[in-house]
Amino acid sequence: MNNPRKENEVLLKVDNFSLDLVTENGNLPVIQDISFQIHQGEFLALVGESGCGKSVCSLALTKLLPSNLAKYKSGSILFQEEDIIQMDASEIQNLRGNKISYVFQEPFSSLNPLKKIKDQIIESFLIHKMGTKEEAIHKAEILLEKVGITDISQRLNSYPNHMSGGMLQRISIAMALITDPILLIADEPTSAIDVTIQAQLIQLLMEMKKQFSLSVLFISHDIALVSHMADRIAVMYAGQIVEIGKIDEVIDSPKHPYTQALLNSYPSSDDINKELEVIPGIVPSPLEYPIGCHFAERCKHKMDVCISRKPKSRHITETHSALCHLLEAG
Repeated sequence: MNNPRKENEVLLKVDNFSLDLVTENGNLPVIQDISFQIHQGEFLALVGESGCGKSVCSLALTKLLPSNLAKYKSGSILFQEEDIIQMDASEIQNLRGNKISYVFQEPFSSLNPLKKIKDQIIESFLIHKMGTKEEAIHKAEILLEKVGITDISQRLNSYPNHMSGGMLQRISIAMALITDPILLIADEPTSAIDVTIQAQLIQLLMEMKKQFSLSVLFISHDIALVSHMADRIAVMYAGQIVEIGKIDEVIDSPKHPYTQALLNSYPSSDDINKELEVIPGIVPSPLEYPIGCHFAERCKHKMDVCISRKPKSRHITETHSALCHLLEAG
């Protein structure tokens, strides 16, 4: 890695960001006034149920959503102090796959079945003019070895359908790292993988983060999984970040009822007799977001004010905050 590293540097700063998706039925307010930061070398987990807006948020960070469908309403997305929203096409092209790389959920659909692994893994290296084809292949071989791929020459000349999902996800990680990115965005990279190798891939990501001083945005629906990995955690519900803080703050002392419900819905090794909580209802559609708190209809602590007025984010500590009327009342 040739990227300079500054301890505690704010790499990505998302500030009061809102995004609509344009549809035939009107604009869908899929992201509403979210703010978070990722520091250099930090592992931030973004968690929540399916339909909460996590993947849309991750794609919006580098304007990967179709320009005719995505309407950037307000706020800013600062990467190394430059606003991504204001970047033109060439600036975005230089950013994606270079300083910011992605590992997607389903390796079978994110890789081209008609192209050899070799041609796909070196593509971004060549696009960003980081060296010759020979240098790209040499670097690909080094990275494939680091992610635990054997018979590298054979794998490079194979097609994706010749390999397992776990192997393809390892290749996807190597592909994401070939340009020496500063930020890796991993969108549920283990959810489509057999449970027997999920732990291996998680360990691999942690080793890559440490070895390459990567910043990681890890998106997951599994709050229990990320509790063992992340430095900080942001909980997303219905287009909003409802709680964010250091991992021990959020896991050990959750303040938002949604965070509490998520944690109570997972089994605990400390209490094998724990009764698991079921969160009633479903995540509302963006067309049906309430006037007040988005979680109100599913919340067992609901108050009248939750229906009529949106809550404001409140700090519990300097690093821990939540979006809940209960904190105002308390």
